[in-house]
Amino acid sequence: MKSQIDKKIILDAQNGSIYAFEKIVLKYEKPILAYIYRLVRKREDAEDLTQETFLKLYKNIKKYDHNNKFTTWLFAIAANTTCDWFRKQRRKKEVLILDDPKRLKEVEKFLLSNETQVHVKFDIMSGLKKIKPVYRSILSMFYFTGFSYKEIAEIKKMPINSVKTYLYRAKLALKEHLI
Repeated sequence: MKSQIDKKIILDAQNGSIYAFEKIVLKYEKPILAYIYRLVRKREDAEDLTQETFLKLYKNIKKYDHNNKFTTWLFAIAANTTCDWFRKQRRKKEVLILDDPKRLKEVEKFLLSNETQVHVKFDIMSGLKKIKPVYRSILSMFYFTGFSYKEIAEIKKMPINSVKTYLYRAKLALKEHLI
């Protein structure tokens, strides 16, 4: 997220202003929907989970601590809501697609070693379906949402080094399924 919402708007929302809460929803609805959609890959489910995320935000906004970054807190709600949904599903999860050309170059460099001159065509989506959901989630946060290691650590409630390890393992797992 490039710009944080004004702290006064958050304070007004905490004090019960529906107008202020609507401003928050308008500001963050699309990024939250995009994040969740990359994880669940169904528009209807992503919309439902986005709505549930903002409902949880509305119910818990008074608990927000202004010493923390608002977007990190909001995306943690979205991540937890999505994780809860996955837990409730007793079927195979669908997956995000790495389609951002800027970030995809980074992944391609990792996947294709300099020693190999052969250009390997791979289906990222099928590879991602085979890796753990936590890996897909961290890849999505890092490559699509642009969160830093620290922000992902706060959202996932894990140490920064664990985030780095999970991201590394996610790339290795993806590489294993693509090559």
